[in-house]
Amino acid sequence: MQRVDAGEYLERMERAGRFSADAPVPEHNVRVWRRYWSLRGQWLGAPPPEPVLLFEGLLGFSLDPLDAERDGWNWALTTPIVDPCIPITEEAFVRALPRLQEALEGEDVTVLTDTFCLTDGYPRAPAPHLLAVQSPVAQLRADQGSYLATLSRRRRQNQRRLLRRFGGSEHRLELGPRPLSDHELSAAARNLEARWGQADAPYALLQTLWAQAVALEMPERALVARLYLRDRLVFVQTMIVRGTRVLAQSIFKEEEAGLDGVGPHVDLAVAGALCGGPSQVFDPSSRATWIESGDIWIAKRATINAEQIKPLLAVGPRLPATAASALRAGQVAGLRAQERSDLTTLP
Repeated sequence: MQRVDAGEYLERMERAGRFSADAPVPEHNVRVWRRYWSLRGQWLGAPPPEPVLLFEGLLGFSLDPLDAERDGWNWALTTPIVDPCIPITEEAFVRALPRLQEALEGEDVTVLTDTFCLTDGYPRAPAPHLLAVQSPVAQLRADQGSYLATLSRRRRQNQRRLLRRFGGSEHRLELGPRPLSDHELSAAARNLEARWGQADAPYALLQTLWAQAVALEMPERALVARLYLRDRLVFVQTMIVRGTRVLAQSIFKEEEAGLDGVGPHVDLAVAGALCGGPSQVFDPSSRATWIESGDIWIAKRATINAEQIKPLLAVGPRLPATAASALRAGQVAGLRAQERSDLTTLP
């Protein structure tokens, strides 16, 4: 186990061939990382030091000073990223877990990450040190009507209500890879501060800056939904394209516009627009930590029709009692049974 700074971590991962300038996954692409750090410096100033623990040149972990409420170290430098893709296969990852446990014990470091995937997808088999959370998704269909027919009656009723409010001629939705302008980034910074306060807004803005870096360097991996009220931009959602899956990455809205329910409306509109294309899943996701896992369904409930289990890594000498207990019991956190009753299971 080695302690390195953020720049050295990225350089080592590139030298090891895990990151590169032409990697198809944004999290493994050094051009995206350079652009992200430039944007972060431009909008938030020089970042505070974020030392990285590097395990056998395979896995990195860090504690972002902006991520102050965490109970353990997260995947290295991934504060802004929803479900980061860790550059290792499931087989190699599971094989490394016993050695990682021993190394973290020696460092007296506890790791409790956000949800993540591996280069070959979300881990499929149970493994030591993996917590499981239910994080449902929208399984897309050949067309919007077929997709809407898969939703529960309650969700279809909600969709019609939202459409009456936000689907009229005064509202216009644009969906495409066009990056955000400086004016739109200024709107993001202003409205996120109005919503979250000066202390917490930078943490939220990072998620939009990551999407912007992807849109600028890998436009084929980015989507942006813009909702206009007449000609006024009132809501923005950024998304990352990962294979046949589209993941919601960040949102901001005009806080003074009175837009209750606009997020679920845009999620439903995006899911419908993606139907019939190459994407198979729309994940109306948000960064998921262990302490927030029970509330995931609230943000997702408008669009979901399929079950998805996602992992969090929990390993080290001082795990929170709830996480340790869930590991021992094989507990899956998230939706209650009645909330899952109308969900199918992804193949």
